[in-house]
Amino acid sequence: MQAFTRVLRADLLAFTDFKKLFTYRPITRRALASRDDLKAKTTPEEIYMTKLFSKYGLAAAFASCGLAFVPGSASAAEPDGTWVTGAGKSHVRVSHCGAAICGNVVWLAEPNDENGKPKTDYHNESEAKRSRPMMGVPILLSMAPDGDSYSGKIYNAEDGKTYSAHFKLTDDNHAEVKGCVLGIICKSQTWTRK
Repeated sequence: MQAFTRVLRADLLAFTDFKKLFTYRPITRRALASRDDLKAKTTPEEIYMTKLFSKYGLAAAFASCGLAFVPGSASAAEPDGTWVTGAGKSHVRVSHCGAAICGNVVWLAEPNDENGKPKTDYHNESEAKRSRPMMGVPILLSMAPDGDSYSGKIYNAEDGKTYSAHFKLTDDNHAEVKGCVLGIICKSQTWTRK
């Protein structure tokens, strides 16, 4: 929906006489015939828009401007949203952070440890971060656009390490997330949009 909104805004800005679109009053043939001065001042665009409004209504006017509200007319899907990780152990909320995307843990299948306390990031390489709760931990780290995918870093809470990674939408509701060591040994998962 956000991509569609961006396309809609771009189309509205590209239509230079947007203000005129909503200020037209229907001009009847009788009015045109009886007022030669009005006929002389009426532009072809005004007559066209008047006919559209009177015959087909506002929907036709929007369609003529390239603003038809048709699902799928927007550009490629955006990665923003909540994603179920490959094994279904967690949900990650992905959102834009500047031009890049970032993702934080928002749900865990097992949110508590064996003592009944909220799980913490105890495998983290940084001792200072080991006591932070797993809920909210950043997983996708500043993944910048890279062609048809996003590239950056991914944090693996299971071993506490950060890897180079790629996030690529395979369709509107699935993404391939690939983490690599030294750019050679890679492991990928399919995430599903919730």
